[in-house]
Amino acid sequence: MKRTIHIISHTHWDREWYLSSQYVNRWIPIFFENLFRMLEKEPDYRFVLDGQTSMIDDCCAQLQIEGKQGIDVFMDTLKKYVQEGRIIVGPYYLQPDWQLISEEALIRNMLYGKEISEALGGGSQTGWLLDNFGQISQTSQIHEQFGMKGIVVWRGVEFSPEKIRSEFCWESPDGTKLPCVYLLSSYRNGMRLASYPEEVQGRIINEADKIRDFAQSAHVLLMNGYDQEMEPDDILPYIREGRADTEQYQICQSTPDEYMDAVIDGLNETEIPRLSGPLYSGRYISVFPGILSCRMYLKVQNDRLQRKLEEVMEPLGVMGVLAGNAYPRSKVNETWKLLLKNHPHDSICGVSVDDVHTDMEIRFEKAEKEADICRDEMLRKLTAKIDTRQFAKAEKVFHVFNTTLKEHKRQVLFPIQSSGELQIRDEEGREYPWQKTDAGVIAEVTVPAFGFRTFGIYDRPAETAEAKDGAAERCPILENAYIRVVFEKNGTFSMTDKETGKAYHNLGYLEDCADGGDEYNYSDVPGDVPRTTLEEEAEITLVEKGALRTVVKVQYRWSLPARLTADRAGRSTDKEIIPITVYITLLQNSRILRFRTLIRNRCRDHRIRVMFPTRIKTQYSYAQTQFAITRHDIIPEAFDNTDMPEDVKRIVVGARESSAVTQFPQRDFAAVTDGHNGVCILNRGLPEYEVMPKDTTIALTLFRSVGWLARTDLHTRIGDAGPEIYTPDAQCLRDMEFHYGISLFAGDTAEARLLEKADEMNRSDLVVRTTVHEGSIPPSESFFHMEAKGDIRVTAVKRAQDGKGIILRLFHAGEQVQEVKLVFGNWVKKIYETNLAESDKKEIPLVEGAVKLAVCPFQIVSLRVLSEEKVWETSCQEDVVVCDQTDSYEECEEFHAYAMPEIVNSQDVERELNRAEKAESEYAKQRAAYVALEGKEGSAEEKLRRAVSKLNMEIWHRTALEARLSYVYTHRKKQEQDFRAKRESGSSFSEETDAQICRLADELNTVRVERRGAEYWVDYFKQCKK
Repeated sequence: MKRTIHIISHTHWDREWYLSSQYVNRWIPIFFENLFRMLEKEPDYRFVLDGQTSMIDDCCAQLQIEGKQGIDVFMDTLKKYVQEGRIIVGPYYLQPDWQLISEEALIRNMLYGKEISEALGGGSQTGWLLDNFGQISQTSQIHEQFGMKGIVVWRGVEFSPEKIRSEFCWESPDGTKLPCVYLLSSYRNGMRLASYPEEVQGRIINEADKIRDFAQSAHVLLMNGYDQEMEPDDILPYIREGRADTEQYQICQSTPDEYMDAVIDGLNETEIPRLSGPLYSGRYISVFPGILSCRMYLKVQNDRLQRKLEEVMEPLGVMGVLAGNAYPRSKVNETWKLLLKNHPHDSICGVSVDDVHTDMEIRFEKAEKEADICRDEMLRKLTAKIDTRQFAKAEKVFHVFNTTLKEHKRQVLFPIQSSGELQIRDEEGREYPWQKTDAGVIAEVTVPAFGFRTFGIYDRPAETAEAKDGAAERCPILENAYIRVVFEKNGTFSMTDKETGKAYHNLGYLEDCADGGDEYNYSDVPGDVPRTTLEEEAEITLVEKGALRTVVKVQYRWSLPARLTADRAGRSTDKEIIPITVYITLLQNSRILRFRTLIRNRCRDHRIRVMFPTRIKTQYSYAQTQFAITRHDIIPEAFDNTDMPEDVKRIVVGARESSAVTQFPQRDFAAVTDGHNGVCILNRGLPEYEVMPKDTTIALTLFRSVGWLARTDLHTRIGDAGPEIYTPDAQCLRDMEFHYGISLFAGDTAEARLLEKADEMNRSDLVVRTTVHEGSIPPSESFFHMEAKGDIRVTAVKRAQDGKGIILRLFHAGEQVQEVKLVFGNWVKKIYETNLAESDKKEIPLVEGAVKLAVCPFQIVSLRVLSEEKVWETSCQEDVVVCDQTDSYEECEEFHAYAMPEIVNSQDVERELNRAEKAESEYAKQRAAYVALEGKEGSAEEKLRRAVSKLNMEIWHRTALEARLSYVYTHRKKQEQDFRAKRESGSSFSEETDAQICRLADELNTVRVERRGAEYWVDYFKQCKK
C-alpha cells in the first residue's frame, strides 16, 4: 500500500514562557515578514499559525508600540493569504490549558478565535491541541459544537505499548464522538527538513518509517515546525512535483483540514480504537501534574475573576438589557480578552519565569478593575430604574441581586454598624433574621431567581440575634439541623451527619512534605517523613455564635524546615515559623462546613495540603471538571516501560512521568462515595486533589513551593521539561488565602446534587447600597427562572456575540434524561437551540412564555432567547456602592510578628553566575570539538559523528544560555530587592538588563531550534549508518 506523507508547516508560539511577552512580541513582526516573504517566493506554500489568532492581535499591538505605520498593510496582506488558504488561522484565540480554566473561558476562547478567523475569511475546522498539559473529557463535544471535523492531540493519550495507534475515536460523556490523530512523535518530528538539502528525502522517509506502522490509514503526518521558529522551512523545492516520492510514499505539503479529511476518508469503515473521558496519562509524554498546584495564587486569582465575569458582569448586562439598557459588549469583550491572555498553558500553569507571572498579576488586576467599572456602570443604570420610595423610613436601603436561575435563601452581609437593634424588611414587609458581626450585619434573605429584591434596614426594636462571645470555649462544638462538628485540641474535628448517623474523624489536619521538584512536577525527597498538625496544639477560639452562623478560629504557629539542603537530598535543620489562621464557619441552614485559611509562607521547597480521611471503601474518586463529573481510579493501573518495544522507544520524545498520575484536576469539588455515604470536598480555585489509599483520605493541595522552572534531577519525571532557570517567586513567599469546604451526603454523586452544593458555597449574591427614589421597576423582580429536579448547572447568561438576543447555556450532570423548564413570561418572542458557536439549529416552541427541554446526561445545551425588550423609564442617576461580602477579621495583624525572608540573596546570585560560567566553559570545549570535524563528512559514519558533535555542542550552548539568562534574572531581582529596601531607583540598571535579556533571548531562541533539530538529524544518520 502506497502511503501519503502529509507535511504541515507550522509554528508553535508560546506567547510567554522563559521570556515575558514584552520580549517575545518583538519577534512577531519579524516572523510575519519572513512568512510573507516565503509565501511570495513559493506561491503554493501553506502555513499554520498554531491554531491561535492572538498572534495577530499581538503583532498589531507590537507594530503600534514600535511606532510603525504598517498595521493596515499587515492586515491586508494577512487577509489575502488567509482567503487564499495559504495561512491557516483558528480555531482558537489562544492555546490555553483546558484543565485550569472555566467552561465559559474555553467557549470564549473558541468564540473569539472563530470571530477573528471569519473576519479574515478563513478558519480551520480541525482542533489543534499541540501542547496543553492533558485533555478534558468534554473536548469532543465542545469541538463538535464548533463545527470541528476532528482533533489533532499530543499529550495525555494512553494506549498499552503494543496497541498504540495514531488514529482513534474520542468519545465525550454525552456520547459525542470525533476522529482524532495522536501526535506520536510530537509536533516537531518534521522540523528543519531543509537543513541538509541533499538529505531532505532521506530524513522525510526516516521520520515516516517510524510512525507508519502505527497508522491505520494510508496517511502519516510530519509536523514541520517548532517553538518560535522565525523562518518557515523552505521545503517545497525538494518535494514539489513528486521530487521526493518513492515507491512507498507520496509526499505533499498539507493543512490540518486536508490531512484530517484524508484520514477520515482513508479509514472508511475501519474500526479504530475508542477512548473516552479525560486524556491524562504521562506514560509517553508528560502531562506535568505539578502544574495544578504551582503558583497557586494565580489559580485563585483567575477563579475569582472568571466568576466575576460569568456570574456578575454578563448576567447583570442581560438584566440591564431586559430593563431597556444597552449591553456593554465592547467592554465585556475587552475584559474577557485581557483575562484570556493569562490562560496560555505556560502562563496559567505557572511554569514560566517570574517576570511572566508578575505580568499576569498586573493583567488580573487590570481586568478586575475594568470589570468592576463596567459592573458599577450597569448597576448605576439598572438601580436608577428601581422604585424604592416605600423604604423612605429606612435608615439604609439595599438591593440584593441573584444571578442564578433559581430562587434561593442565602446569607448576605450588610456593611452597617449599629449599637442598637434592627429590623430588616422587604417590599412586602416580611422580616428577616439577622446577626451582628465585626464586618456588619448578616441576614438570611430570600431573593427571586435571576432578579433582585430590595431591603430596608430600620433602626427599630426587633428580635435580636446578636452574636455571642464564645472565646471561653476551648474545643467548641458547631451544630445545626444537619451536621454536628466537634473540635479536638490539635485543630482537627469530627463531623457527624445527623440524618444518617455516619461520623468522620480527624478531619482537616494539615500535611507538609518536602518538594524537590520544579514548576512542572512535584517530586518527593526520598527519606522525607511528612509532617502534620496532628501532633500540634492549636489555639482554638469561638469568634462568633448566633442564630444564623457560628465561626471558630483555629491558629497554628507551625515550625517547619526552612528549605532543602544544598544537595537537595533532604530538608535543612534550620526552621521557620509559618503562621496559619483558619476560620471555620457553619451556617444555620447549610450542610456545608466552610473554611477560610490564611497562610504566611516563610519556607521553601515544600508542599502543604489539607487532609480529610473518610475511611469510605471505594475504588474511585469523582471530580467536577468542565461540563462534567469525572471518575478516577484511586489506585491507577501501574505501567512498566522497561520492556517498551523498540519501535515505540524511537517515537517517545520529551519528558514523561515515571509512574501513573495520582494528582488530578478539579473545578469546584472532589468526592468519594460507596453508594450509601459520601464526602465532598469543595473548593474555590484550588484545582489539585489526590485521594490517598490509606483511609481513603482526600488531600486538597493548598500550594507547592519550588524554586526552578525546570530541573533534570527529579525521580518523578524522566527527561527534559524546559529551561533550567531559577524562579524564586515560585517559592510563594507571600500571604495566601484559600477557601474550601466539606459536605457529607448520602447516595451517589448524582443523588447528592453536588453542583448545587458547589454553587451554594462559591456563588455570592451581589449586595448594592441604594437611595430612596421613584422608578418604573418594582422593588422585587424575577426576569426569568428555571425549574428542574436534577443536578443542572447554568454556566452562561450573556448577550449573543452578534448582539441578537440572549445566550443561555446549561448542562446536566446526572445519569438520566432530565426535564428542564425555563419560564420567561410574555417578553420572549422566540427561542432557538444553538450550538456553542451560537449558530441556530432549531426553534423551540414556546407555551405560555415557557419552554421545556429534555436534557441528556452531560449534554451541553445553548439557547438563543429573542426578547421584546422592555424600556423602563429612568427616574434618577445615582451612584451605587457594591458591598464587599468578605468578613474582615484582623488576620493580618497576627502575621506581622513574622517577617518574610528575602526572596533572593547574594548566594543565589553567586551560584547562578558560577553555573553559567561552568556551562559556558563546557560549551566552548564542545564547540571546538565540532569545529575540528569540519570537512569530515564523507561517509555515513563521519556524518553521524559530526551530527552527534553538533548535538552535544547545541545542548551545551542551550544550557549555557539558559544559565546565563537565569543569572541575569536572579541578579536583577536581587538588585530590585535592594533598591526597594533603600527606596532608590534602578532605572539605568533595568535598561541595561533589558538589553542583555534581549540579546540572550534572540540567541537562545535560535539555539533551542538548532538543538531540537540536531536530535532528529542524529537519529537519521544513525539509521543511515545501519
